[in-house]
Amino acid sequence: DFGKSAVIDQFVDARVIVRRGDGSLVTASVSPYPALLHSYVLARKWDDALKLARFVKEDLVWAVLAGMATAGRNLETAEVAYAAINETDKVHYINKIK
Repeated sequence: DFGKSAVIDQFVDARVIVRRGDGSLVTASVSPYPALLHSYVLARKWDDALKLARFVKEDLVWAVLAGMATAGRNLETAEVAYAAINETDKVHYINKIK
Protein backbone atom coordinates (compact mmCIF):
# COMPACT_ATOMS: atom_id res chain seq x y z
CA ASP A 1 0.00 0.00 0.00
CA PHE A 2 1.44 3.30 -1.08
CA GLY A 3 -0.89 5.46 0.97
CA LYS A 4 -3.28 8.19 -0.09
CA SER A 5 -0.74 10.92 -0.76
CA ALA A 6 1.87 8.87 -2.61
CA VAL A 7 3.77 10.51 -5.49
CA ILE A 8 5.66 8.65 -8.20
CA ASP A 9 9.32 9.54 -7.73
CA GLN A 10 10.84 7.38 -10.49
CA PHE A 11 9.55 5.00 -13.13
CA VAL A 12 12.34 3.00 -14.79
CA ASP A 13 11.73 -0.10 -16.90
CA ALA A 14 9.52 -2.34 -14.78
CA ARG A 15 10.27 -0.64 -11.45
CA VAL A 16 8.47 2.23 -9.81
CA ILE A 17 9.64 4.19 -6.76
CA VAL A 18 6.90 5.98 -4.87
CA ARG A 19 7.38 8.63 -2.19
CA ARG A 20 4.72 8.21 0.48
CA GLY A 21 3.15 11.06 2.39
CA ASP A 22 5.57 10.56 5.27
CA GLY A 23 8.57 10.93 2.93
CA SER A 24 9.56 7.25 2.86
CA LEU A 25 10.29 5.55 -0.46
CA VAL A 26 8.56 2.37 -1.54
CA THR A 27 9.77 0.32 -4.50
CA ALA A 28 7.45 -1.93 -6.46
CA SER A 29 7.73 -3.95 -9.63
CA VAL A 30 5.22 -3.59 -12.41
CA SER A 31 4.62 -5.86 -15.33
CA PRO A 32 6.36 -4.82 -18.55
CA TYR A 33 3.75 -6.60 -20.64
CA PRO A 34 0.98 -3.96 -20.85
CA ALA A 35 3.40 -1.39 -22.30
CA LEU A 36 4.75 -3.93 -24.79
CA LEU A 37 1.23 -4.97 -25.74
CA HIS A 38 0.28 -1.34 -26.25
CA SER A 39 3.27 -0.77 -28.53
CA TYR A 40 2.30 -3.77 -30.67
CA VAL A 41 -1.28 -2.55 -30.97
CA LEU A 42 -0.20 0.99 -31.91
CA ALA A 43 1.98 -0.51 -34.64
CA ARG A 44 -0.91 -2.74 -35.72
CA LYS A 45 1.20 -5.84 -35.08
CA TRP A 46 -1.74 -7.99 -34.05
CA ASP A 47 0.12 -11.29 -34.53
CA ASP A 48 2.87 -10.12 -32.17
CA ALA A 49 0.25 -9.01 -29.65
CA LEU A 50 -1.33 -12.48 -29.79
CA LYS A 51 2.06 -14.16 -29.38
CA LEU A 52 2.75 -12.02 -26.31
CA ALA A 53 -0.61 -12.86 -24.74
CA ARG A 54 -0.09 -16.56 -25.41
CA PHE A 55 3.38 -16.36 -23.85
CA VAL A 56 2.28 -14.45 -20.74
CA LYS A 57 -0.89 -16.50 -20.16
CA GLU A 58 -2.50 -13.91 -17.86
CA ASP A 59 -6.18 -13.06 -18.00
CA LEU A 60 -5.41 -9.36 -17.54
CA VAL A 61 -3.26 -9.28 -20.68
CA TRP A 62 -5.91 -11.18 -22.64
CA ALA A 63 -8.61 -8.78 -21.42
CA VAL A 64 -6.57 -5.72 -22.39
CA LEU A 65 -5.88 -7.23 -25.80
CA ALA A 66 -9.57 -8.02 -26.26
CA GLY A 67 -10.52 -4.43 -25.51
CA MET A 68 -7.80 -3.00 -27.73
CA ALA A 69 -8.67 -5.33 -30.59
CA THR A 70 -12.34 -4.45 -30.29
CA ALA A 71 -11.54 -0.73 -30.30
CA GLY A 72 -9.19 -1.29 -33.24
CA ARG A 73 -11.90 -3.23 -35.10
CA ASN A 74 -9.74 -6.32 -35.41
CA LEU A 75 -12.44 -8.92 -34.92
CA GLU A 76 -10.19 -11.95 -35.41
CA THR A 77 -7.85 -10.91 -32.59
CA ALA A 78 -10.76 -9.83 -30.38
CA GLU A 79 -12.42 -13.21 -30.87
CA VAL A 80 -9.29 -15.12 -29.84
CA ALA A 81 -8.70 -12.85 -26.85
CA TYR A 82 -12.29 -13.08 -25.59
CA ALA A 83 -12.21 -16.85 -26.01
CA ALA A 84 -9.02 -17.02 -23.92
CA ILE A 85 -10.82 -15.38 -20.98
CA ASN A 86 -13.99 -17.44 -21.46
CA GLU A 87 -16.19 -14.56 -22.60
CA THR A 88 -18.32 -16.83 -24.75
CA ASP A 89 -21.13 -14.32 -25.20
CA LYS A 90 -18.71 -11.86 -26.76
CA VAL A 91 -17.22 -14.58 -28.97
CA HIS A 92 -20.70 -15.49 -30.22
CA TYR A 93 -21.52 -11.83 -30.86
CA ILE A 94 -18.30 -11.32 -32.84
CA ASN A 95 -19.08 -14.42 -34.90
CA LYS A 96 -22.56 -13.04 -35.57
CA ILE A 97 -21.02 -9.75 -36.76
CA LYS A 98 -18.53 -11.55 -39.00
